Amino acid sequence: MKCLKIVTVVMIMALLLTACSGKQKIPEGFTEESYNLGCQALDLMEQYNNSEIEADECYISLKAIYEQVDEIHNDDQQAKEVQLNALAIAANIFDFNNRLLTGEGSTEEPVEYMKKTLGIK
Repeated sequence: MKCLKIVTVVMIMALLLTACSGKQKIPEGFTEESYNLGCQALDLMEQYNNSEIEADECYISLKAIYEQVDEIHNDDQQAKEVQLNALAIAANIFDFNNRLLTGEGSTEEPVEYMKKTLGIK
């Protein structure tokens, strides 16, 4: 059963990666990787809010994205603006997962903040 969940999460992440590519022009201050990770996180958040995926799948997938974005944020080779935008993405993921786990507050708010961070209307 655990293996099935892992396979499902990997498939969802692969689908999200292909869904984001070419979807939006990458705004200034993002690397392609950080922007695509932000899009993947946003898609997962929206899928959860639309009851398309379960909380545990969403949490695990977002945690994996968070760790990748955190590496970009901590990479001293990146421009400061890229690091700050990666930090904003990570903060939105953390906020969403915290609300997901605790049940405190709406998970819609972090979605709106993520859209603003990524420049998506």
